[in-house]
Amino acid sequence: MADTSHIGPAPGADSRAPRRRARRRRSGAGLSRRTTRILVGIALACIGFAAIAAWQRLTEPAGETRSGPVALCTGYEDRTCLIDGDTGRDNGRKWRLIAIDTPELSEPACENERRVGIAARNRLRALLAEGYRLRPSGRSDPHGRILVDIDLPDGRDVSRILLDEGLAQKWPNRGNIWCDRYTQVPARKRG
Repeated sequence: MADTSHIGPAPGADSRAPRRRARRRRSGAGLSRRTTRILVGIALACIGFAAIAAWQRLTEPAGETRSGPVALCTGYEDRTCLIDGDTGRDNGRKWRLIAIDTPELSEPACENERRVGIAARNRLRALLAEGYRLRPSGRSDPHGRILVDIDLPDGRDVSRILLDEGLAQKWPNRGNIWCDRYTQVPARKRG
C-alpha cells in the first residue's frame, strides 16, 4: 500500500508535468469582455438612432401636413372644415389660430364686421386650398379649442398674411376694430 500521508506530487513523479490552470470563479454580477463589448455596441447604436431621430424632429417643421381644399362648416361636423377666419375643425376637433382674431360670423356686431368676417374666412380657405401644415401649440383656449399655427407649403404663416391684408388683428386685443374703426358706431357689448 502506498503512503498517502504526504502532500504534493507523488514521489518520483515528474514535476514538469503540465498543470491545468485553475479557472477563476466569477461572481454572478461580472460579465465577460465579449458580453461587455456587445452591450456597449448596442448602447452606442441606440444613442446613434436617438440622435438621428432628434435631428429629424429639429430640422422638420412640427405639425401635420394637410391637403386642401377645405370645406365650410355648416354646423357641428366630424370632418375638416372652416368656421370663420380664425377657427375651424380638423377631423371634427375644433382649433383656433393662436396669434390673431378675425371678425365674428356667428353674431357680427355691425355690417362691416360681417363683411370683413366673410372676406377673412374666404381668404383663409383660398390660402389652405393648396395644402398646409397644422402646428398645434399643445394648449387649448377656454372654449376647449386647440390653439394652432398654420404654415403654407412655401413657409408663409397664414396669421401673418391675414394681419398684413387687414383681415385680422393681433390676439389678445381690446375690442372690435371692425365696427369701431370703420363705422364709428360702437360695437354692442357681448356677454
